[in-house]
Amino acid sequence: MRVLITGIQGFLGYHLSRHLQEMGIEVYGIQRSVRPVQDERARIHECDVVDEMALRKIINEVSPRRIFHLAAQSIPMISWQEPVRTLEVNIIGTLNILRLVRELDLNTRVVFFGSSSEYAASLEPISEDHPLKPSSLYALSKISGSLLCGLYHDAYAIDTVTLRPFFIIGPRKTGDVCSSFARGIVDVERGKAKTLTVGNLQSVRDFLDVEDATRAFWLVSEKGQPGQVYNVSSGKGTRIAEVLELLKSRALTEITVQQSRETRPMDNPVAIGRNDKIRSLGWAPTIRLEDSLSNILQYWRDVQSQ
Repeated sequence: MRVLITGIQGFLGYHLSRHLQEMGIEVYGIQRSVRPVQDERARIHECDVVDEMALRKIINEVSPRRIFHLAAQSIPMISWQEPVRTLEVNIIGTLNILRLVRELDLNTRVVFFGSSSEYAASLEPISEDHPLKPSSLYALSKISGSLLCGLYHDAYAIDTVTLRPFFIIGPRKTGDVCSSFARGIVDVERGKAKTLTVGNLQSVRDFLDVEDATRAFWLVSEKGQPGQVYNVSSGKGTRIAEVLELLKSRALTEITVQQSRETRPMDNPVAIGRNDKIRSLGWAPTIRLEDSLSNILQYWRDVQSQ
């Protein structure tokens, strides 16, 4: 089987590609700017998903049975700073994928990657039918992508499924709270910093290891119902303060913490996803948060040693 992963060299794309290759699946990828990666076995094309002509040529040549559409401007804070680019890539790029699958008359399932940020804030675990309310332009763009997939399924019978990952963590990720804490701790261990700066520690998030997540992505691509949405989440909430303590307990030296006053606009205090729907397909998380954090910390130690 051939699959095409857009945004293949991003955090999720990289881990999904490796997972599929280990299963013996023929993996092709699209990346706006291709970076050399050691032991990369996927066949990667350099292409911006807003470039319809280039995208058409690649999809037509590859003729994939699955398209995992990950390419996006995926940082909420940047979406406020680069609104036009965010909406262009995340909405028009998704529309291009759907239009080309239809126009080329391909037998292809499109797996669209939405986001937990599409949902309205809730103190209770969130199911797939929870109301949508964006907290950033990024979230708005992902809602639009989810709705486009539903529309193309209903109007043209395009085989789509939508994933809404919550907080996927693991080695190679940058910019999230787990990697930022781990990287900062390694800086203190190496003598590059004296303190670890942290933000709001009271927020509650649903963390899931990337290895559990990639298994879920593939399972939904195989067994998910067309036109449906699936949360990818652990179903458990963890306070950021607990993540900090777990990482500090694994540090090689004492860590002094400094509180930052910087805040994010419209930051939800709690975000936990119900995962009953994806569990019904035969999936369950297997990796403990403690083990995920240890792997992330070791990753940054290895990177700093290079």
